[in-house]
Amino acid sequence: MQDRIRQLLAEVPPWTAYMLLAIHEQLASLSSADELHQWLRSLRQSLPHMPPLLLALSGRGPHMSRLHRIVYSEWPAHWIERFDDPAFRAADPVLSGAAGNPIIWSQKLSSIYRPTASEKRFIAACRAAGMTHGISFVADESNHRIVLSMSGQESEANLPLQRLVLMAWPHIVGCTRRLLMPKDRLFELSPRERDVFELISNGETYGSAAHALGIDDKTVTSHVNRMMQRYDAANARHLIKILLSCHD
Repeated sequence: MQDRIRQLLAEVPPWTAYMLLAIHEQLASLSSADELHQWLRSLRQSLPHMPPLLLALSGRGPHMSRLHRIVYSEWPAHWIERFDDPAFRAADPVLSGAAGNPIIWSQKLSSIYRPTASEKRFIAACRAAGMTHGISFVADESNHRIVLSMSGQESEANLPLQRLVLMAWPHIVGCTRRLLMPKDRLFELSPRERDVFELISNGETYGSAAHALGIDDKTVTSHVNRMMQRYDAANARHLIKILLSCHD
């Protein structure tokens, strides 16, 4: 990895090397997921021509359909909502693509030979939403993967930016792992369970959580009981401690 970094540094202007050092120092100083979110937002100010960004955690292997979390997004909300559907995520060739080298969307989509029905629907949706061009950087963890993506033709054509992000990618992965992986059991929850858990872990009662979600108290109790049974928690407070502090 160090040889690769040195090679990349030789290919980019000196100012990029200084920016990489700044990125490393900034990421090392972050102490929460909110600070990571703010740091990604600040890239827009420091790099005004940077394409829209997305940082996400996605399932890997047997967890492909269940695990999904958007950490940061500058993409249209209607497109992000499509990925709430596990079948739609499963058809995305980027989310199932190999980690390592950056994935160029247009090349990946055009390389699909004899697409399945779900892949055809995914490609058609990409065309309709103007999401056929972009680049993604992928790193694999035990049961999920970290994905950083930039959308648009500019992201595919801007080689200096690609080199900068590629050099910064190990630092971004390390920061994401450090800040988010201690909570990775949260990604095992269903979307509704996650909604319930986020409310009760923030101090809401079962009744207020039910009201916020538009469901009845018994449904909230049922969700909590199932989570307690799954993680062998003695009570709701114990469940919160397990999910927020234990590694998978």
